Amino acid sequence: MANASTDLDNVEAQRQLNNNNRPASSTGPSWDTDSTSAKLFECSRIKALADERDAVQKKTFTKWVNSHLARVSCRIADLYNDLRDGYMLTRLLEVLSGEPLPRPTRGRMRIHCLENVDKALQFLKEQRVHLENVGSHDIVDGNHRLTLGLIWTIILRFQIQVIKIETEDNRETRSAKDALLLWCQMKTAGYPEVNIQNFTSCWRDGLAFNALIHRHRPDLIEFHKLTKSNATYNLQQAFNIAEQNLGLTKLLDPEDVNTENPDEKSIITYVVSFYHYFSKMKALAVEGKRIGKVLDNAIETEKIIERYEALASDLLEWIEKTISIISNQKFANSLTGVQQQLQAFTTYCTIEKPIKFQEKGNLEVLLFTIQSKLRANNQKPYVPHEGKMISDINKDNFGYDLPAVEAAMKKHEAIEADISSYEERIGVVVELAAEMEAEGYYDIRRIVARKENILGQWALLKELVVGRKARLEKNLALQKTFQEMVYMIDWMEEMQVQLLSKDFGKHLLEVDDLLQKHSLQEADIAVQAERVQTLNTAALKFTTIEGYQPCDPQVICNRVNHVSTCLEELKQLAAKRRAELEESRQLWAFFQELEESEAWIREKTAILAAQTCGKDLSSVLRLLHKHKTLAGELLSRRALLQQTMKKGKQILTHKSFGTSRIQERVMEVKAEWKHLEDQAGQRLNHLQDALNFFQFNVETDDLLAWLQDTYRLVSSEDFGHDEYSTQSLLKKHRDVREAIDKHRVHVVALRKHMVGLTLHYRELDEVQARMAEVEQLYTEVAEVAVLRQQWLHDALAVYRMFSEVNACEVWIDEKEQWLNKMDIPERLEDVEVVSHRFESLDQEMNSLMGRILDVNQIVQQLLDGGHPSSEEVRSCQDHLNGRWNRIVELVEQKKDHLNSILRIQNYLLECTEIKSQIREKRKAIDATQYVGSDLGGVLALQRKLSTMEGALGVLEPKLIRLQQEAEELAVTHPAQAVEVLVQFEEISVEWEELKCTLQGCEDSLTVASRLQQFIQDLDSFLTWLVQTQTAVASEELPNSLEEAERLINQHAALKEEIGRYEEDYERLQAVNDLLETEEAPLPYVALQQWLQKLDVGWNKLLEMWESRREVLVQAHIFHLFMRDVKQAEAFLNNQESALAHVELPTTVETVEAAIKKHKDFTTTMELNLHRIKAVIEAGESLMGQGNIYSERIKERIETLANRSNQNRKLAQQWLDKLNDQWELQRFLQDCH
Repeated sequence: MANASTDLDNVEAQRQLNNNNRPASSTGPSWDTDSTSAKLFECSRIKALADERDAVQKKTFTKWVNSHLARVSCRIADLYNDLRDGYMLTRLLEVLSGEPLPRPTRGRMRIHCLENVDKALQFLKEQRVHLENVGSHDIVDGNHRLTLGLIWTIILRFQIQVIKIETEDNRETRSAKDALLLWCQMKTAGYPEVNIQNFTSCWRDGLAFNALIHRHRPDLIEFHKLTKSNATYNLQQAFNIAEQNLGLTKLLDPEDVNTENPDEKSIITYVVSFYHYFSKMKALAVEGKRIGKVLDNAIETEKIIERYEALASDLLEWIEKTISIISNQKFANSLTGVQQQLQAFTTYCTIEKPIKFQEKGNLEVLLFTIQSKLRANNQKPYVPHEGKMISDINKDNFGYDLPAVEAAMKKHEAIEADISSYEERIGVVVELAAEMEAEGYYDIRRIVARKENILGQWALLKELVVGRKARLEKNLALQKTFQEMVYMIDWMEEMQVQLLSKDFGKHLLEVDDLLQKHSLQEADIAVQAERVQTLNTAALKFTTIEGYQPCDPQVICNRVNHVSTCLEELKQLAAKRRAELEESRQLWAFFQELEESEAWIREKTAILAAQTCGKDLSSVLRLLHKHKTLAGELLSRRALLQQTMKKGKQILTHKSFGTSRIQERVMEVKAEWKHLEDQAGQRLNHLQDALNFFQFNVETDDLLAWLQDTYRLVSSEDFGHDEYSTQSLLKKHRDVREAIDKHRVHVVALRKHMVGLTLHYRELDEVQARMAEVEQLYTEVAEVAVLRQQWLHDALAVYRMFSEVNACEVWIDEKEQWLNKMDIPERLEDVEVVSHRFESLDQEMNSLMGRILDVNQIVQQLLDGGHPSSEEVRSCQDHLNGRWNRIVELVEQKKDHLNSILRIQNYLLECTEIKSQIREKRKAIDATQYVGSDLGGVLALQRKLSTMEGALGVLEPKLIRLQQEAEELAVTHPAQAVEVLVQFEEISVEWEELKCTLQGCEDSLTVASRLQQFIQDLDSFLTWLVQTQTAVASEELPNSLEEAERLINQHAALKEEIGRYEEDYERLQAVNDLLETEEAPLPYVALQQWLQKLDVGWNKLLEMWESRREVLVQAHIFHLFMRDVKQAEAFLNNQESALAHVELPTTVETVEAAIKKHKDFTTTMELNLHRIKAVIEAGESLMGQGNIYSERIKERIETLANRSNQNRKLAQQWLDKLNDQWELQRFLQDCH
């Protein structure tokens, strides 16, 4: 029963430890859905409570640890940090257990801390303390939760687990925690307002602590004066009295207990100190009762003797077996095998042998205890049986390691010292014998014989001591050699660990450093090889000595071979390590080249990012030159980067270690290189933009300077003093005007240049202002140039006017004579000749009129300007104008006569030409007939007819104009009216026939176009119909509620798409009806077949959609049902779990509480039963509706019904058991 209690306590401790390591989370199902904010608040609340609990535990455990470490004058300040090195943890366990632990390693390195903590954890495991999920690294790393869990486990093992309380029916409690709770209940029974049911809320008011103290020391507390409302005072009083009068460390403060959620572990730790203190008081009271146990010593001595003999037999058997194993051991030929053998030997030396050595010491102590007990009882001393004496165990067995042999040597020195102390007594015996012989003692012969016997034994003893010392010295020398070998093997193992290290450097310098260190290691290996040779030689000497051999020669040879094998393997590892480091060097050299390239890229990126775009044109040109230089550097660097990339590919091809990041780094460098090239391109664009801007400024400055110079020229007031000088100035001015006109192109180009600038430069106020200034100045220069040219022309006109007037009058005289002599012919050819002559005359008259107009304009300008010769100029003008008017009237008369004749002839000729055009169009329309079966041909003919309509549209205004002209000619020339009107009537008849033919052709093409368009629409609709039918015909069934909702939504979207195409379906039907009304040869049979397919496909699509929707709806309802089934199964799982973890209580009160709890449980079961029945009814309804999942629904509802009925039966059976137990406990209570 005690073992069961111990195991339960360990399980509870481990559970507490796991709880500390596991974050707080809800374990029971939650049937209410909380909002997100509520969940977040609950999580934060739980975390805050956990942190508060950890803080209280840390403070309590720190005080508890210090209370025990005070025995060895030690103390910790921070629980998490001060236990990390393992030293304080080891001292704490020594104090609690009273047993010595392995000496902790002195060192502050992590490996030392891990070793010390490992020793402590190993000791706990030996004490049957089960540690799970706790390692030395967790404590060394200062893991808060695991550190608290470890301390709690120690408290459970050494403070709480020892608690054993007997109940009224002499049955031991189930766990130490329950025992402690029962002890508190027993001690506080009868105290008002004290009802301890747990180690949390029942202690908040402080009355429980005061009740415990008052129960054992009523003189310290006046309990009747305490009130439950004054919790802080009660707690403070109890803690102060316990510290001052009982010597109990104050582990808690009132605020740690008087809180909403007191920490259970902290309170248990403090209450345990009360238990142990009062238990010691009770132990002192019953100390006298142990006197009666003296009579049992004899029986106990016999048991100890039996135990001694059994232990001696086991130890001797183990010694013989171990000697046989070590003597016959063969070393493996592989490093792994040797390491395993070395590990096994290390385990033997560190774990197995110390335990056996301790057992030998315990055996000697046990024998001494037996002899002591027998002497105390005046009994005969115990003599072990043959072969089981201590001497048989210690026979020439000085140990198999150096510490044991050294201990044997020290023991031998102690024996020698002890023997030396007897030498004086031997001398005294000899002197006494000599004195008695000198005095003539009567029995001198017996005295001499005893003296000789003593001297002989003394000489033999000294000889044995000397021989044993010689053997010990040989053993010691051999063990020292073996120890050196062990040190050498340890060094080789450490060196192997270093050589097996996967640290091949994180950069090139580190790899070079590792290579240098490796060279030193190789040098050390070479030096140690010589030392190994020396040790092997020294060890092999012991195999050739005569006489006593301290060890089996084969064992020595085996160890020598083992050391040699380890050395050879170490050399091989060193060679392999060097090869790996060389590979690592190549890898990191590649990485360094990448880093250098990356640094260069970043440097150039920074340069490109920091540079400006210049302040003027020259600076921009310099920057462009620098950028070209940078582009050259980019090209050269690209070649180097490509070489580096080739090295990386080679490394990847070899697949050596550390290649996982090569591809990533290569991609990063390529990305940065691409970014640099992009930035260089952007930089070049920015420089080009700046160059355009500054070139715009230079061009603007040049153009402004030229315009200012030109403005000074055109604004001059020098107009000449005669015709020659004026002509010279006018010629120069023309050159200036030409230059101004040419510079218009420059202004426009400058405007385009400005528009071509980037938005940043184009929107500058300076650019806009300068452009406006250039355009305004150019406009002013052009306007002033025009004015100056006008002024020069006026000046020149004054000088040329009179010569022009004379020339005009000469021409007028000549033409008047010609007109007066000319007769108008009737023939068309002659009329055309005369007409051509009149055209030449018109040109000459226009030229002359221009000259006259120039003269009039000049005169008018002169008159308006108040010229001094205005009268003379006006007179000359009037004379010239009179002559001109007369010649104009004469020319008009002649031209009217000529035009009337020419008009009739042109009318007849135009009628002939229009007739020819109408006939050609008629032939072209007749040739345009639709004979194809495709829409493209129809559209081509329609475009051709449209072109013809355009051509006819051009002819129609001509016909209207021809009609008007015919009417006018008939009026103006009555003699030729019939001929004129007959020609137009013939043209009108042919025109109407042409229009009718064109309209008929257009109508037939329109019908054909509509037919082809209908066929294309029908084909597209049928293609969509087939695709949609394929989508609707999908047999995919959902596997979850979410997937069912997704498929239903997709199906609904498909319905919307069908609805959108319904309008196209109706439109096709309407087009078919319209085509039936057209009077044209159409393929009705083929169209009717296609339309029948359309109707069938459309109706089939609707039916398939409805069928698919029904399947999806059933699947959706089924998955809703399955969700309810899972909820119902969760109810049943909780019920089954609750019914499976029940135990019968052992008191009336607990039985009544269990019955009440079970009634609440059955009430909940009834509520859940209604939900389960609703689920079953829903499933039956689905089966009745013929759901596609009816089989699965039937299986699930049968399972639910069976499990529900089973749970109800189990609940009723448990209620019956509880009622029977209640009657039994009432009966037992009445019996008491």
